[in-house]
Amino acid sequence: MASTPTMTDIAREAGVGVATVDRVINQRAPVKAATRQRVLAAARTLGFISDKISLSADSPPSCRTAYILLDSGAVFYREFSEQLLLHTARCDRLANDPELIYLNVNATETIAATIIALSDRVDVIGLVAIDHPLVNHAIGVAREKGVRVYSLFSELTASGSAGYIGLDNRKAGRTAAWALSRLCQQPGKIGILLGDHRFLCQETSEISFRSYFREKTSGFTILEPLRCHEDDRLAEQATRELLANHPDLVALYVPSGGVEGVVKALLAEKQRTNRLLTVVCHGPIASAQRALLEGVVEVFIWHRMATLAAGITGAIAEDFDSQARGNQQRYLPFELMTLENF
Repeated sequence: MASTPTMTDIAREAGVGVATVDRVINQRAPVKAATRQRVLAAARTLGFISDKISLSADSPPSCRTAYILLDSGAVFYREFSEQLLLHTARCDRLANDPELIYLNVNATETIAATIIALSDRVDVIGLVAIDHPLVNHAIGVAREKGVRVYSLFSELTASGSAGYIGLDNRKAGRTAAWALSRLCQQPGKIGILLGDHRFLCQETSEISFRSYFREKTSGFTILEPLRCHEDDRLAEQATRELLANHPDLVALYVPSGGVEGVVKALLAEKQRTNRLLTVVCHGPIASAQRALLEGVVEVFIWHRMATLAAGITGAIAEDFDSQARGNQQRYLPFELMTLENF
């Protein structure tokens, strides 16, 4: 009995890659008309498909998307999800109702398994994750299936990644340092809170923050960062620890989640001792206006969610249409939010 033909057999017959065969057969992405007809002709010759699939140039399929985001419950991801749905609906090339999946930052095995499972039913995955070998391996598996995986907000080192879409974190870190160096009334110790050391966005922000102070200022001591796992409760605890252990602490930089907990600890310290630090955080957060009014945060590095969602969905649609290859890097703008322009 003759064996059932596979996509590998079709690729060999048509003289194309397996990923191209997958795009044609499963209608994952547009393929040049001549290539599409060659693949379908080979599939028919080998008995892989019947007359159900036409050899004519049909209208290109919509791009099916899925997003793996953090389950922190923060305003950041709730607002981002709402804007993603809105801008996906506005884009003709993207299929409606993208899958939105929320996972814990440290659930690397689950994240990796989810990437692989999603790659059987979508064309593109947007991913927020720490840089971990399991996650990077899963991205490579998805790429072999013809699925593009973009890192969002935090870069990944995966060689199979389709690219990064988010802030320029080097600029964000140096901008935070520029602001703190000018707003601090006297030199002293500066604390840093990170969600996780494997978040490359936070690592880049921290390194760039430190480099600015090395180049431009003197008299400041930047402490080793404390980790809060993107969790408000742990961030509050870490902030209280910094305040208690360093009476000469003058400033705090938080390029991570958990900012609501930081604000809570700073408000309590202000009420108890009237002590105020010079603080720069990344946002948005729900209590941003109060934090600015109370003077416990001076500046937010602010993500405009509508701008981010529009940039991400637009980039995905553009790459899908052009069949982009390689690692595409797109940096989206951020704003400085203060009490005067909130």
